[in-house]
Amino acid sequence: MRAFRLAVPLLAVLVPGIAIAQKPTLSAVGVTKPPPSASASVKVPIPPVASGAADAGAAGRFAETAAQKRRRVDYVDRTSSLIRAAVHAGNKQVTSEERETIKRHWRRAMRLFRIRDIAEDLGDGANVTRVDADIQNLDTTFYEKLKQEAQRAPVKAAATGAK
Repeated sequence: MRAFRLAVPLLAVLVPGIAIAQKPTLSAVGVTKPPPSASASVKVPIPPVASGAADAGAAGRFAETAAQKRRRVDYVDRTSSLIRAAVHAGNKQVTSEERETIKRHWRRAMRLFRIRDIAEDLGDGANVTRVDADIQNLDTTFYEKLKQEAQRAPVKAAATGAK
């Protein structure tokens, strides 16, 4: 009988069209499944979308306000100018390590800005303060790392003026 139980799944793989009636379950061995917990059957209602768009999801519920956009744009402008100044200082080439560091920084910063905006929309001042501190820490470590990488970058080759 044991050889038959081992051969049926093998035959099902080798010969198309053979279906296995039922996979063995724990109840066949005498073990019963525990009853579902009461908390598992409770359904949490999803709040309605504030903007009225049914398929907008969280994006419609937490739309960026004018003040949030102004804060983000100011941050992007300030950070971009600092990045340009650090990367192009001393007539150095931009290395792939610098590009990767800058890419990671923007990803992390924009993720923190999205979290901050949602916390602000929900009126969660503690998380807004925490995310502001996280952004400051992110900027501090980013600028230090970018400065170190810019110092290690090779100098650009001198361009000749002859045509």
